[in-house]
Amino acid sequence: MIYAYDGTIQTKVNWKDYCFKTNDFSNNPWPYRTVMAPFFAKTKALIEYVLRTEDSLQIDSIIDKNNVVYKISIVNERIEFVGRLPIHINELGSNEGIVSEYVLYVNKKTNLPFKLQRTLPSNTMIEEISHLKINHLIKDSFSISNYIPSNMPRRSQKEENSNRDLLNSLAFNYKLQDMKGQFHSLEDVSSKVHVINITSLFCGPCNLSIPYLKELNQKYSEVDFSFVSLYQEIEKKGLEKYVNKNELKYEILLSDKQTLESYNINLTPTFIILDSNKKIRKIIYGFRKGKTETEIENAIKQQL
Repeated sequence: MIYAYDGTIQTKVNWKDYCFKTNDFSNNPWPYRTVMAPFFAKTKALIEYVLRTEDSLQIDSIIDKNNVVYKISIVNERIEFVGRLPIHINELGSNEGIVSEYVLYVNKKTNLPFKLQRTLPSNTMIEEISHLKINHLIKDSFSISNYIPSNMPRRSQKEENSNRDLLNSLAFNYKLQDMKGQFHSLEDVSSKVHVINITSLFCGPCNLSIPYLKELNQKYSEVDFSFVSLYQEIEKKGLEKYVNKNELKYEILLSDKQTLESYNINLTPTFIILDSNKKIRKIIYGFRKGKTETEIENAIKQQL
């Protein structure tokens, strides 16, 4: 087991470090609990959206021996799903014609989705699960402790926070490749302020931040400032087309797993602001238009 929720407590098991942590949601900043497996949260949100929305949709279905395949075309709207929430994104590009397209595969035997293809103007992503096993446990007698070794230590929230508190520490000295295979190191950065943007092709808020990042790069081009966006290595295949389409002129590197783990990244986009000594002075998670821009620029100005 790596993840469980009993209706009150959420538990995550880290087998690599041999420890587990719990969350009772007492400090939850969101108006909902993110407790469902991500694939099923997304597919359920898509189905609920289709059943309830007043947006213009076109739905086609194909039925074969084992599966039902639904092709859902959303007209004049760009829709993405974050957790259980459908997000309308109107700030990016044209919203004319079929903007968002989802293809949902449902197994006729289990009545459960097992594959989801998402096609948006800038990219296509496919998520698929296999070897699915139905849980027949009775929830009233379910106990998470039955699935955790008795000698496994529990990591407290205080310990977790201290491990993740990177503020005022030296930033991890990454050495990463660009799109042409050339290596770039944080050690080579000499600017007074350096902003690291950890992002993804398949992230709605990340895409939403693109116009601002282009503006940011130009706005501070005359001062002692540098900026880099880190995408995952697995995104390299679609990244070149994405960069050209969005006319991205700032530095882009392909991040490895070690770099992401060193910066404790579990949310994109994340913005990390470094001073001239490469110490982390500010970490900003997510992108909320009208708010995040101000946070980033205030942090930059404090270091200039």
